[in-house]
Amino acid sequence: MQKNIVKFLIFFLLGLGVVSQSIAQNLPTAKPEEVGLSSARLANIDKYFQSLIDKKQVAGAVTLVSRRGKIAHFKAYGMADIENKKPMQKDSMFRICSQTKLISAVAGMMLWEQGYFSLNDPVSKYIPEMKDLKVIEYDPKDRNKYTIVPAKKPMLIYQAFNFTSGFTYSGFLAGPALTKMLGDAGLNNGFWFNDYDLKEYFKRRAQIPLLNHPGEQWNYGTDLQTVARLVEIFSGMSFGDFCRERIFKPLGMGDTYFYVPKEKVPRVATLYLKTPEALEKTEPGKTYFRPELGIEEPLNPFWFTGGPEKYFGAGEGLITTTEDYAKFAQMMLNGGILNGVRILGRKTVEFLSTDHVGDIPCCKYLLGVEGWGLGVALVKDPGKNHMIGTPGAYWWGGWMNTTWKIDSKENMFFILMTQQLPGNNPYRNTFNDLVYQSIID
Repeated sequence: MQKNIVKFLIFFLLGLGVVSQSIAQNLPTAKPEEVGLSSARLANIDKYFQSLIDKKQVAGAVTLVSRRGKIAHFKAYGMADIENKKPMQKDSMFRICSQTKLISAVAGMMLWEQGYFSLNDPVSKYIPEMKDLKVIEYDPKDRNKYTIVPAKKPMLIYQAFNFTSGFTYSGFLAGPALTKMLGDAGLNNGFWFNDYDLKEYFKRRAQIPLLNHPGEQWNYGTDLQTVARLVEIFSGMSFGDFCRERIFKPLGMGDTYFYVPKEKVPRVATLYLKTPEALEKTEPGKTYFRPELGIEEPLNPFWFTGGPEKYFGAGEGLITTTEDYAKFAQMMLNGGILNGVRILGRKTVEFLSTDHVGDIPCCKYLLGVEGWGLGVALVKDPGKNHMIGTPGAYWWGGWMNTTWKIDSKENMFFILMTQQLPGNNPYRNTFNDLVYQSIID
């Protein structure tokens, strides 16, 4: 009798929408062997990350492996905050930085599917400020010398998705002159309390040269801000509201934000700086500028708390949990659908995750990247990078050492979350290999 009453209350609350979507839509779990993975081999992940923690190489981490639609491995290790003795939890929240890019690309493709724009449309058709663009041309022998020339062709929407638009990040990617121009205009890499919205961003950005002529080179950068602004124009919503209403809520991603509510800020894992001497904790209210650690412009590690909440970093701004990102990854692996909620069509997912760069030299300065789709890196020949993988898999990571990969042929995805700079630590690649070596079917 009591059980029946409990069941009734649960269904009643679900009907009213009182039970949160994150509870109602948890991903199913399975024992590793039920989905073709080895428990003993997955334990190598535990041993590896515990060894990193013991050596004080990493403060803490969360790892997740899912295959055939079921989570077979989900572990938290170490500390979210060493000094306050706060253990890492499965629901700890992380600055995912460039892992935001795939979500932003999906947001744009959702409106493309509805016919709002063609990928071959010029950006200036919808953002008039982007009509008469300029390009900086550095002297190949001396980047302190440069000229500024008119862009040869208009920027196309397609190029904002495949990173050939000429937008880039400040620092070594942009070079000294372009970095100064961006800084003088108040345009940073997104990790700051920006008191302007995306409309104002483009008024400023249009006055500054591109790094390359549109469509001629692949350069990593802020290209997806263009996609975010187009989403705002076509939807009539801020980019943050669009992502929340059209992606996060339908998928039950209840812990994913551009700006984290005050009550959830304590769940955000501490960002540590790995110096030769120690793990250095970052603190609220402090600004960090440490080029030797890859921080090439002033960083506020708590940009997502407070502030005007106007600017949405489409390439780097989201905070989320491992399980929330797993829901998004499972949707992609399913061909655009999760729990009966369709976000994208199956063919759109296939289109997004195929090579869109072609003969343009791509990604040579980014370790392990062989090709580029629409907001994602592609695996073409795993042997070239000495990492296990499957041709056709796609992946990306975040500056603060987070990563994910979706492998449709193995019906699998996996996620690693940590919070540490400098980026591109080798343990992300090791995690990839430890996951793949656990497959036993």
